[in-house]
Formats: sequence, C-alpha cells, structure tokens
Amino acid sequence: MRQYKIWNNVTTPDYKTYNSKSFGTNSYTETTVNVGTSSQNSFEFLKHETKHTEKDDGTRLFEFFVDNKLIKSAIYNPKTKNCQVLDNKGV
Repeated sequence: MRQYKIWNNVTTPDYKTYNSKSFGTNSYTETTVNVGTSSQNSFEFLKHETKHTEKDDGTRLFEFFVDNKLIKSAIYNPKTKNCQVLDNKGV
C-alpha cells in the first residue's frame, strides 16, 4: 500500500462509498486532515467542514468551518441567481 504524508478522511451523508477524487454533496462535507509519514504514523492536523442550509424564504446559506470556526459564508438567492460571499475571517 502506498504511504502518504497527508491523508484526507472525508465524511458526507450523500455517499456510502465513492472512488473519485472529486464529488458533490447536497448537505455537508466534513474532512479530517491527518499529517505524518504513513497511515500508521499520522496525526490529526485539522478538520474542515462545508455546510448548506436552505432558509424559509428559499435562499441558501453556505458555510465553511476550520476546526469549528466559521471562516467564510455565502448567501445564494435562486430567484435572482445572485451569490453574496461574506468573509467571516477573524469572527
């Protein structure tokens, strides 16, 4: 088995298994990033998560977290097809 210095463990409720390196999701994706020298010698480095929620008015909120801290969010309005990106860094 090949050894990697960075390993991404991805969790999403939309797939049981997936083989591609690129994929979509409709709700959230959580990735735990481990670093080290191999699968036997790796340590949790960080966790990042992207969430999607739909509001009562139909707008969609997208949020990006690193270690449970909100970094960036965006509000998408499907009626106007406008996306407003908010930089929440430092919040």
